[in-house]
Amino acid sequence: MSFVRLFVLTTGICFAAGLSQASSILLHWTAPGDDGRVGRAAQYDLRYSTSPITSTNWNTATRVGGLPTPLPYGNREAFTVSGLLPSTTYYFAIRAADEALNWSIISNIAQRTTCSGCVGTTGNVNGSADGRVDLIDLTTLIAYLTSGGAQICNEAANVDASSDGVISLSDLSLLTAYLTAGVPLPSCPKN
Repeated sequence: MSFVRLFVLTTGICFAAGLSQASSILLHWTAPGDDGRVGRAAQYDLRYSTSPITSTNWNTATRVGGLPTPLPYGNREAFTVSGLLPSTTYYFAIRAADEALNWSIISNIAQRTTCSGCVGTTGNVNGSADGRVDLIDLTTLIAYLTSGGAQICNEAANVDASSDGVISLSDLSLLTAYLTAGVPLPSCPKN
């Protein structure tokens, strides 16, 4: 069974809905083969913890359910781990097994801290603790929309308050209008 390398990239999206609601982290990895670089694994075992994961404490880490069937070797995979607490550092690791349940060793350990959630006004795209909406938020949103090169707090980036939560050019337009012309932004939902 091949080794799986887990990535929590700076392009990982940090979804945060509010201080009393759960956050999520988007993880990426490359699918291993069944026999080296051939075929596909039969299943994954993804785990997370608030302490670094090792082979010693693997079984005490929280197992993530609902993982997809592994893709063939070399394909990029992604999965969002939901139900995480805001402002908390999590460690993630994954293993893969073949059809005979020969398990790989534990992947590298990826670490990410969830966003703090909405702090009062949407538009705080970078999740700054002071809640200020400024040019850094605009720059972060542009980087996210053009190259995926930014971590964002989705609740705050959903400036147009679309019910589907999709972050789009509409959100960028509204944030630009707020920063340049003072157009009001919607408030966070009260918890």
